[in-house]
Amino acid sequence: MIPSLALLLLACKTEPPAPPPPAADAPRVRYTPSLTVHERVTPTSPVPAGALRHVVVVIVDTLREDALRRARTPTLDGLAATGAQRTWAWAPSTWTAPSVVSLFTGMPVRRHGWDFPFPKEMDAAKQSYPPLPATPLLAEVLAEAGFQNTGLYGNRMLGQGLGFGRGFHRWEWGEDEALVTRAVQEVGRWGPEERHFLYLHLMGPHHPLSPGERSRKNWGIARQDLGRDGALGIPEVREGGPVEETLYFRAYHAAVEDTDERLGLLLRALRPHLAQTALVITSDHGELLGEHGALGHEAGLWEPLTRVPFVGWNLPPLPALLPGEALADLVTDAVGVTHPWPVQGGGGGPLVSQREGDLALTPDGVQKGMWDPDVSATPVAFDLAADPGEERPEALPPALEEARRSWEAATPAGALTASEGEMDPKMRQALEELGYLDR
Repeated sequence: MIPSLALLLLACKTEPPAPPPPAADAPRVRYTPSLTVHERVTPTSPVPAGALRHVVVVIVDTLREDALRRARTPTLDGLAATGAQRTWAWAPSTWTAPSVVSLFTGMPVRRHGWDFPFPKEMDAAKQSYPPLPATPLLAEVLAEAGFQNTGLYGNRMLGQGLGFGRGFHRWEWGEDEALVTRAVQEVGRWGPEERHFLYLHLMGPHHPLSPGERSRKNWGIARQDLGRDGALGIPEVREGGPVEETLYFRAYHAAVEDTDERLGLLLRALRPHLAQTALVITSDHGELLGEHGALGHEAGLWEPLTRVPFVGWNLPPLPALLPGEALADLVTDAVGVTHPWPVQGGGGGPLVSQREGDLALTPDGVQKGMWDPDVSATPVAFDLAADPGEERPEALPPALEEARRSWEAATPAGALTASEGEMDPKMRQALEELGYLDR
C-alpha cells in the first residue's frame, strides 16, 4: 500500500499562499532542503518490484534542480511530503536530443554516439542530424511487454523523423496546456486490465518564456515586460547586475510555477491509478540564467546545466547519485519487465555528462572534473561543496583523471556520423521555433 494521498491531493488543489514581495536574496518557498550527496528519501511503503501496471514519465524541458527550491511548487512539494523519492541526478547531456536518446536507450552519450553540435553549428557546416541508433528504446521494450504507449511532446525536435517516436502507438506534438489536457484524457481511458506507458515532455521553462498571469504576479513581472507577443526570448535579453534580479531569472521561475500547476492536473487524473503506477518527473537538462556570463544551454557542462531534479513514485530504491540514463532500467524494473539496459538503476560508477566530446564527471557529487577547452585549456576540477558556483577551478587531481579513464574503458564508444547536406525544411522550421536557429 502506498502512502496516504490526502496531503498530495490537498497540495494539488490548494492555492499557494499570498507571495511576499520579491527578494533576490532569499528563496520564495522550499521544495525540499538541498539534498546532500549521501542523503536519499524513500517511500514509507514501497510497492514490490514488478507489481505495477503503468509507467508515467514526465520530462520538464530545461528544468534545473535548484529552481524547485525557489519557485512555488505545491504539486511537487505534495509528492515529496507523501513519500516520493528524490536523489542527486545529472542529465546525460546538456541539450535535449542527446539527453533524451540516453533516457530512451539506457546508454550514456559516449555509448550511443548521438553527440552532435548544437543546430547553429550543424547548419553552418551544411550537415543534418542522423536517426537514433538501432538499439531498443524504452517504448519498444514496453510495447513488446504488452504496454499501450502514448508519447506527447512539446519539443519539436523530437518529431522530425529521427526515431524518437519508435515504439509509441501515439506520438503527438502540442503546446503544454494542450498536452496536459490530452494526457488527462488518455489516463481517463485506461481500462482495469490494461497496461500503459505515458511519456509527457513539457516545454515549461524553455525559452521563449510565456508565464501566466498568476505566476507573473508572484515574480513581479508586468505583461508588457514580455514583449508584444507575451513571450521573452533569450536573444531579447540584455541584462546586467545580479542574476537573481534579472527579468529572465524571474520569468524562468514563473514558468516553473505554471508547469507545477499543470502537473497538479495530471496527478489528479492519475489518482485512481497511482497505487499501480511508476511515476518519474525529471528533466533533460538545466539552464544557465546568467551564471558564467551566459543564458540558455547552447554550450557548457556547468552544474546549472547538468544537475536536474529527479522525483520518483513507486520506484525501486534510488542510489545516492543517479545518472539520467538509469531511468529506463528503473521503470522497467518497477513494472516487472526484464531488459539488459547498459546502465542499471542501482547506480555504481560516476555521474557523467557529455557535450560534443567534452565531459564533466563526479564520483561523489563533491569533486567534479571538467574536460572542456572553453573553460580551460587543461582539465580542471571544482569542489562543489566549497565552491558551488564553480568559480574557482583547481588542478585536476589524479583520482579524477583515473575515474575518467576507468569509465571510458568500461563504456564502449558509439559511432554515428552526421548526414551531409542541408537540413530538411521541416527540421529547420522546428529549430527556428525552438530558438536554436535564427529565423
